[in-house]
Amino acid sequence: MDNNKNMASSVDIPENIQNFEPLLSQLGWEEKFVLLVGLLALYGDGEFSESEIVTFREIIEELEFTPSSLIHRDPTDEELCLEEKVAWALNLIRSSFTNSEHFTEDDIFEFFKEITASIEADFNNDIPDKQDRVTYSNKLKQALTDIAEADGTISDKEKELISTFSKASSFQLNFRDWMVGIGLLGAVGYGFYKLIVWIF
Repeated sequence: MDNNKNMASSVDIPENIQNFEPLLSQLGWEEKFVLLVGLLALYGDGEFSESEIVTFREIIEELEFTPSSLIHRDPTDEELCLEEKVAWALNLIRSSFTNSEHFTEDDIFEFFKEITASIEADFNNDIPDKQDRVTYSNKLKQALTDIAEADGTISDKEKELISTFSKASSFQLNFRDWMVGIGLLGAVGYGFYKLIVWIF
């Protein structure tokens, strides 16, 4: 059986961002994350290098991709299944962005925000524990960072796209707010300690 027939051949990215939400509602979080990786690799520095692909393979394994559109030839062969997942993801990136020259830079960043928000909506539905959702969001951000760093340099556009992920993510915002809160509490506590020392 030709396994390529079971792969998601492409995602038809609409020219109008207003038509993007209906498309995302039809995709699983794995497909959406692959689109983020495609945008990062192709528009961050203009290519998807061999080192980035190697890192992407490791990420697919770590995140335990189970795309519903992919049927494995032998589900008991873990190595073969992983190779099929990688081939599926690369095929999805290649075919989805073949005719994307009409995208403006604003479109790309808007797509990135919309995809991020849609992935987190999936997490809200599928992952009961809030801390687990935050943990998974952190894994996705780290995965994007690892791919961007895989070829030794992170371009300015890659940095901007990763920053866009953080800004569009309610989980990342909550984490930053928590860290800021901890910092403020530490500053207040230190100030209180200095006041006590001064009084006595």
